[in-house]
Parts: sequence; structure tokens; C-alpha cells
Amino acid sequence: MKKFQLLSVGSWAPFDHLFKMSHYPQEGETITIETSGSGISQVYFGDCSINLAYVAAALGTATSLATIVGHDFDTFGYRAHLEQGGVDLSGLTVKPDLPSGHNYLYFDDQGKGFCFSYLGAAEHQEEERIPDGLAAKAEHVVVSEKFSSYTLDALREARAAGARTYVNGMVETAGNLLDDFLSLTDVMFINESEYGRLIAKIGGNELTLFEKYGLELIFMTMGMRGCKVIRADKTEIVPVVWREHVVDTTGAGDSFAGGAIAALIKGCKPRIAAQVGATVSSFIIEAWGCQSNVPDWGRMRVRYREYFGDEL
Repeated sequence: MKKFQLLSVGSWAPFDHLFKMSHYPQEGETITIETSGSGISQVYFGDCSINLAYVAAALGTATSLATIVGHDFDTFGYRAHLEQGGVDLSGLTVKPDLPSGHNYLYFDDQGKGFCFSYLGAAEHQEEERIPDGLAAKAEHVVVSEKFSSYTLDALREARAAGARTYVNGMVETAGNLLDDFLSLTDVMFINESEYGRLIAKIGGNELTLFEKYGLELIFMTMGMRGCKVIRADKTEIVPVVWREHVVDTTGAGDSFAGGAIAALIKGCKPRIAAQVGATVSSFIIEAWGCQSNVPDWGRMRVRYREYFGDEL
């Protein structure tokens, strides 16, 4: 039996600065922004791979994390936060001579926006590898950006050890490593705009991902229009779990992936897993920050039953 049910691998920028725009600006336009009640200097915990790991652990999945951070990771309290959340940090790489990265995210009420990222310690991750043997200790391995040799090597080790593999996010940015990433992926989580760019990059269509690269399953999120659960012979649409009070949509996609993977690990079918992901995301968007309102499996089940009318 393997030590972990899930290993989440990736490295981008672990700290978020969040700003809600009065409206999406036109070129050259000056607009106003809002922040949380904590003020403009508030820093939130983030990063796709970390968000996903934190959600999966909260839902009861035995989860480990491999990522690259700077010397300030501990002083900001992120390590203690993750340990308290039950995330194993044996795969953490700390670069003592560099700061961690920061994301500056701007979004409107519809979730439309943009992000500026300073990667800090994650900038040169091609120099790093996850600890030897870590991927082989997990039954499931998911990689998120940055799609580099660091995350690709984790997928290779996972596939060699017989783990089920997942890609989360903008894999189309992998450059000349794209074919390798796709060939090593069983399940993909991707949003609609990323998906369009990916199809354009591979010069084919939806079936190419299944026939050429051998993917089993794709979860394509579409914002307020829900999610498509795509297989080679079938596509289903799962609606969002509607909430009247939406505060911040940052991290909704990562929480969807974390929830859906946790459900798949528990043996749920893909449509049910997508419904679990949608339910988890509905908690995340009710508070500022990607990890401020993460439910456990019990809280999630109550809302799932209220919305979908079924028991898990």
C-alpha cells in the first residue's frame, strides 16, 4: 500500500494579492478597485498546486505536496497553515537565497480579470527535482503550473510507478514539452480558454487528445456555465452550484480540481466527481482568498445534497 493517496506537484507563486475591479477596463482607462476588509496590504495563501493539495487534504485525502518556495515561506506562516491542514510537506524545496513569488490578481464581478506574477524562487525550477521516490509513494499524482522539467519528471516517475496521473491548468504553456506532458496524462483539468489554446497548439480537435495522446477524461470548466465532463465517446455538462453572494472567484478552478480528484479517489464516477468539485468551489468563492473557506467532506456533503438532491 502506498503512503499517499495524492501527490500535488507544481511551483508558481504562493502568495496572492487580490483586487476586485469596479468593472473590466478598456485600454488606457483608469478604474477603482476594492479589497477585503483587511486592506490593500493583505496577503493570501495561493498557488495552484498548493490550493489543490489543501482542498484535497481538507476533504480527507492523504495528500503530499512538492513545490519550490523562498526563505519567507515560513515567516508568512504558510508552512504552519499547511501542516495544520494535514498536508505532508516532505516534498517542499526551500531556496534560502530567494523570496517566494507573489501574484497580483485583478477581477470583476463576473470573474473576468488578469494576473501579474513574480515567480521568485520558482523562476528557475528547471534546476530542481522533487525528492527521489516521492512520486512512487502516491496512488495519484497531479501536476499544475509551471509546466517545466520539474513537473514533467514527477509525471514520468508517477507513470513508471503505476500512479494515475492528472494535469491541472494551462498545460498549453509547456512549449516543446507539451507532447510529453499530454502523453503522460490520464485526466486533465482545464478551463475553456486554456482548452481552446491547447487544441490550437496540437493542431487537431478534441478527439486528438484521446486518440493520439491516450487521455481517459477531461474536465473543462466554463465559469458560470458549469463544467463539461468529456470522454472520447460521451460529453456531459455539470452546472455550477449557484451562490448569491460571490466575493472572490480566485482559486475556484483549483478547488474544483481538488474536490473532483478527492471524489474520484473515493470511487465516485466522473459526473459525480464534477458535482463534488462544483460544490467545493461554491464555498471558495464566498470568501476572499483561495483557502479561506475550504469545506471538509461533511460540510460539502450537506450542500451537495441540498443542491443535487442525492447522497454521496
